[in-house]
Amino acid sequence: LRSGHTRGGFNRPYQEFFYGTGPWMGPTIPTGVHDSTGRPYELRFVCINTDGDTEWWERALALGSFCDQLDKLATHPKMVSPCPSHEIRILLMHHAHYYRRLPWLQIRPASRRRLRAFLAEHAIRVALSGHIHSTHFEFIGPARGFLARIFSRSVGSETLEANCGMTARDAGWLSRNVRKMCIGFVNQLVVHTVVESHGRVYWLSEDYHFQEDHGFVKTAATTPPLQTAIYRYSACVRLV
Repeated sequence: LRSGHTRGGFNRPYQEFFYGTGPWMGPTIPTGVHDSTGRPYELRFVCINTDGDTEWWERALALGSFCDQLDKLATHPKMVSPCPSHEIRILLMHHAHYYRRLPWLQIRPASRRRLRAFLAEHAIRVALSGHIHSTHFEFIGPARGFLARIFSRSVGSETLEANCGMTARDAGWLSRNVRKMCIGFVNQLVVHTVVESHGRVYWLSEDYHFQEDHGFVKTAATTPPLQTAIYRYSACVRLV
């Protein structure tokens, strides 16, 4: 998801340029997957500005703060009512929940806690993020890491965060040689698919990377099994 880095100083972040200053909730979009009655499952994208509550020094450190964004979104009439059984909710956000490596670039602790509660309260099964410039997959659930994989297997108990790397990096000499050699960044994108198999519905996310001779190609050699799990270059979560 694009940027969030500042443009024209700290008063005009890219997030406001692309997403506006407040949260929004889009209309439902039918998929090609149907339930037992023939009704299509529908996608509903909701978006927050993860720079929404940041002070100038937090923007300087690329931190994310957005409790007010989540509180406003929670009052939307569609969010107040229970999530319909045929609706799949996806949250769009720039900052990445998974990232904790450095004291900057992170989501602020209060916003991280509020985000985890918001995802569970409003049945959001997928979160799409960016910011870190390399693809990463993680489950956001009531427990973290190893414990989440053991105790959070039931349908609806965890959210898949699919964090997309850089997609449109400049292919000039500096990027092609110095940055690739020192940092290892390559252009990436994540392809998401809603899949039905044996009466179950899954969200599958797969990493692609750019090759100058072939364009974007799938990073993994094969498509992973349809089960709630994270693999090296892909991830899957059961929706229904």
